[in-house]
Parts: sequence; structure tokens; C-alpha cells
Amino acid sequence: MSSFCWRRCDLPGTDCATLTTTETGYLLLGHAQFQDPAGAIDLHYSVQISPSWRTEVARVEGSGPHGALRLHIQVRPDGWMLNGDLVPGVADCIDIDLSFTPATNLLAIRRLNLAPGQSADVVAAWLEFPDSRLTPLRQRYERLSELHYGYRCPDLPFDSVLQVNAAGFVTSYPPLWEPDKFTSR
Repeated sequence: MSSFCWRRCDLPGTDCATLTTTETGYLLLGHAQFQDPAGAIDLHYSVQISPSWRTEVARVEGSGPHGALRLHIQVRPDGWMLNGDLVPGVADCIDIDLSFTPATNLLAIRRLNLAPGQSADVVAAWLEFPDSRLTPLRQRYERLSELHYGYRCPDLPFDSVLQVNAAGFVTSYPPLWEPDKFTSR
């Protein structure tokens, strides 16, 4: 089991996630709390992951200024389902990227298993928040060193250098996230 906690740099808030091994792969559990311009957000999330680090099921539940939120995302052979509806445009995606947490970057980092100097382009199923819709998001990971990755999302656009720990959790995600020194373990 591995855990990590972050503090948001752009808004008041925190996020903590735990990765555990299960009989069928891995389970990522997290809790994000933050204040966005519309009000306070409190989200619990989980991602079931195959042994090859492919997203299988994700859930997001919580509350915010617009009421309760309950999302169920499932990857099936015919595509990605969001609350029972097939989502066009993300059928070929392997990774989920929950826009409100750095925890899900771990999925591509672990699945790609890049050596220093290697890079890879992926398209993630990006859960936009607060819109609660899945869209494709192009991403590029370039392993710069043992614990550093160049990370680029040309669709946003966004560029950063991510620092990771031995478990693959992003520990520094400038300018959006930094370690929460009071709760990281």
C-alpha cells in the first residue's frame, strides 16, 4: 500500500490518495476537498485498475455548490460508459484522468513504465470538472530522470515537469499541486 497527499496551489484545497494491490489488480482511492469559485467541493473517488494498469471502473461521489454528484465510469469492450451511457470519442482511451486530482497520472506512469530518456504519447479519457463529462485529452510523458517526467497536454495547453515517488505518485505538479507536508505519509 502506498499513499500520498497534496495541497492545491491554485485554490484552497487538499487531496489524499491510496494505492493498494487487490486480487484482480490495483485500487486507487482518494478524497479531494477544495474551494472553487462556485463554492466548496468534497469528492471521494476510486479507480479499479487491471494488472496491466488499464482503467476498468472509476467512481466519483460527493457534493458541491450545485448539489450531490455521483458518477460511475466503466470501460467495456464497446467503449467507455458514463452513468450507463456510451461516451463517443473516448473508445480507444486506456487511462482515466480525473481533472481535479494529480493521483490519476500514476496510471499512465505505471502502465508506460518508461526508461529515462523515453517518451510516449497517450490519449486519456479526461473527466472534466465540474462539467462531469468525458473527453479525449492528448498527453505526452517524457521520463527525464528516475523521478522526473516532462508532461504536456497540447489540448489545454499545459506543460510541467512532474516529480514522482517510487510508487509512481506525482509528488510535485507545478504550478497546481505540491506535497501536503502535514498529511503526506
